Amino acid sequence: MTDSVASIALDDDDEPSQGRSLAESYASLSRAASLNAAALQPLLDSVAETVRLSTATWQPQLAALQTDIIPKAQLAAISSLAAAIPRTIVMPSLPPDLTESIRSMAQAVASSQASALAQITAHMPQLPDLSGFQKMLAGTALSPGILEWLRTAHRPGNWSDAVEEQIDAVVELVNDDGIPVAWVPRTATLEELLTASSGNERSLILIARRDEILEDCASALARLEDDSAEFPALPIVQKVLAGCRDGHWEIAAVTAVTIVHGTVEALRWASDRQRAARQHALQTDEGRDRLLEQATRAPLVRFYDEWHAKSGKPRPAHLSRHVVAHDLAPDQVTERNCIVAVMLMASLLRTVYELELGREDTRP
Repeated sequence: MTDSVASIALDDDDEPSQGRSLAESYASLSRAASLNAAALQPLLDSVAETVRLSTATWQPQLAALQTDIIPKAQLAAISSLAAAIPRTIVMPSLPPDLTESIRSMAQAVASSQASALAQITAHMPQLPDLSGFQKMLAGTALSPGILEWLRTAHRPGNWSDAVEEQIDAVVELVNDDGIPVAWVPRTATLEELLTASSGNERSLILIARRDEILEDCASALARLEDDSAEFPALPIVQKVLAGCRDGHWEIAAVTAVTIVHGTVEALRWASDRQRAARQHALQTDEGRDRLLEQATRAPLVRFYDEWHAKSGKPRPAHLSRHVVAHDLAPDQVTERNCIVAVMLMASLLRTVYELELGREDTRP
């Protein structure tokens, strides 16, 4: 821009301002100009068309970006910036000798619009480079760490490789003896139970490891304190553990049976003998995605054994919710059964916590 043109752009009493808006500049130019710009109208129309930015092409693109990839807050910022971009530049009547000034101002408008577009681009999130993941899916060997995670992610935390290799013994332990194996007892005790030759030997192991098993139950249940709002019975659960520490195993066991049954009812799981056997039993070929839950459910098969005094069948010696609730006697709260009741309570509640079972979005 020449010096003469620059001087025309300002009134005599105006102070130069770097921040002067385009509209103010046009107003000043109009006040300074007295010539008819009719002859320049075709040129002005051409300039206006050149600097016009239509938002019609931006609106569908911005709408298409409303996905989980870009947060709504970022989209709102982008939309505000886009809305601020001038859509049409209305050119005032100017003298013919201001052609160069008009061209310079048009370039300034284009530069301003380019800056606004750069701000929009800056708000766009950077997507990660997925080329490595694509290669992995195409058959690239997984690292040992990932393979280990995939192998162990769906099994209880107290299971070792040795435990998983003895799945037949695990099935027998939970389905036939009704002894929990998910989260409790600790790995060493669980491996010892799996190598026992009979149910009586397993009962003796439980009694011999009673204090350690109680510690395991307390550790498993401690995680529930992180989400206590989802477990309104947690204070009672903690009193069950306290009762065991004080030697009141029988009272603690009866309370644990009540908590287990209430949890099963809340989960809408089967609690009658026939359906329990079908739905809760653990299979040797159980899928990994169901292994943790099914290993937790399996002791419920024996837990829901039914017995009536007039049935002519022997009274169950193992822990039975039906007998505890309807015909309680000292033979149901033996030292072995009390340990199993507390273990079952801890195992079930910990799995409910880990898998978020019973919540509206996960309830079976």
